[in-house]
Amino acid sequence: MSFMLTRRLAIMVAGCWPLLCGVAQADDNAPAETQAQIEKDVWEPMFAASDVFDADGFLGVLSADMIRVSADRNEVYGAARYRAEIRDGFERAKARGLTRKSGYRFLTRASSGDLAYETGYFRSDALLASGERRIRYSRFEMLLRKEAGIWKILVDKDTADGGAITEAQYQAASGPVTSAR
Repeated sequence: MSFMLTRRLAIMVAGCWPLLCGVAQADDNAPAETQAQIEKDVWEPMFAASDVFDADGFLGVLSADMIRVSADRNEVYGAARYRAEIRDGFERAKARGLTRKSGYRFLTRASSGDLAYETGYFRSDALLASGERRIRYSRFEMLLRKEAGIWKILVDKDTADGGAITEAQYQAASGPVTSAR
């Protein structure tokens, strides 16, 4: 994908985000079979890999055309940079002896044909080698595309909202909940 096309897509997605965010909480217009397939293709392998810092498994759920929107850093970039960041971050976590249990819950799940839009919260419960426990939350928005019969993440946007996301917000969203301490 050319830089200009990537930039145009990122601008289009960013421009549509306020409209997409206006979807009511717990809006599940995605058919159950589509949600189940997305769970199998994306969410389950992504979090299983994330919890053991398996970069290949984690990155396997991304489209080759993936665009990353880091709201906290005010940046938009492509798959190559994101892949490098994940590999580096996972290696650092393993070297430091970090363990993690993650979970996710949904606010919105919508799909039409081979495209899906999902929003919600991530929860990361990390235990540092020192014994210190850190629980962090982020709010995600994902555009997914079915590629050769398998769902992949096309646009990944998330934010920690300045640390303002609470356990109560996370619990108020709809399941599933994956591994948690």
